[in-house]
Amino acid sequence: EYDIRSKIMYQTSKIVISPRVRKSPYFDSTMKYGASAFTIYNHMYMPTSYGDPDAEYNRLINGVAVWDGKLFVVGGYRRSTVEYLDVTEMKQGWKSAPSMKRDGKCLGVAAWNGKLFVAGGYGKGSSVEYLDLEQIGHGWKSAPSMTIKRRCHGLAVYNNKLFAVGGTGGGTSVEYLNLKQMGQGWKSAP
Repeated sequence: EYDIRSKIMYQTSKIVISPRVRKSPYFDSTMKYGASAFTIYNHMYMPTSYGDPDAEYNRLINGVAVWDGKLFVVGGYRRSTVEYLDVTEMKQGWKSAPSMKRDGKCLGVAAWNGKLFVAGGYGKGSSVEYLDLEQIGHGWKSAPSMTIKRRCHGLAVYNNKLFAVGGTGGGTSVEYLNLKQMGQGWKSAP
């Protein structure tokens, strides 16, 4: 079986800091947070791993949005979970919200008017669902599907419209959903 992690980098348990190579401006922070492997770029040490490639990959493919002082992290590799951190009271730690209807990675995530929207992604295609954050116990609801299956795309709200931009499958296209009149469905932007 081919293990790509063994081909990506040679991991060592020790690194010798030398005066011939500079520390990056963020070197001390990378050490504080557990950097375990480095490469040299532009005569500078740059972290390449924090010890758990699977967890690092998962952090790259989940969706993130902010609403009302809360940071929401949605989905990931084989995950349907939703967690949030109240950034005004971080000592309380992460809390769970209702899981999505199905797993999703490389999702588009955005928040508007007390609702957390999730669109597209691997395994989700063009589907859109939302969680009413004011009635969090009621679970996820469906919204009209996008006209294009997208993953790894941008999702943002402006002027009561939810915009889906680019991504794999979407190219450079932009479409939007009027959130005040969701029944009208998605429309292509010029």
